Amino acid sequence: PFVAAENRSDIERFVQGLPGSLRRICRLLQTETPTVAQQRSGLSPAEFYREVHELRMRLREIGLGWGTP
Repeated sequence: PFVAAENRSDIERFVQGLPGSLRRICRLLQTETPTVAQQRSGLSPAEFYREVHELRMRLREIGLGWGTP
């Protein structure tokens, strides 16, 4: 339980430090499936998945698991 809470705290700090466009996508992915998040983002599928790739890379850089928002 402590590890899960610590990870949530790390993820929240990570999300808060993102540029606005990446933060919005991350928030969408926290509550929606990727398909729904892409549709709600207003981005084309290619643009959306480029941003998802960027999120994963940033998560890996700070050591947060497999990079899943």
